[in-house]
Amino acid sequence: MEHKRWIVTLKYKTENGVVDIQHHIEELIDIDEIIERGPHFDTLISGTFAINPKRRMIVGLTVEAALEL
Repeated sequence: MEHKRWIVTLKYKTENGVVDIQHHIEELIDIDEIIERGPHFDTLISGTFAINPKRRMIVGLTVEAALEL
């Protein structure tokens, strides 16, 4: 199974409370297509993105250490 680079979690308001929908994408540019596809963007509460831990190349890398790469 191929693991996408990013995990995007979108929170939507429903009549039954908040629902989280998780998407796995390769490029962050794809987020707009997901949001436009629906549910309606006015029901969107928030969104977060995180690197998929299965795709992390250097575990424990810091900003300072990355500058040395």
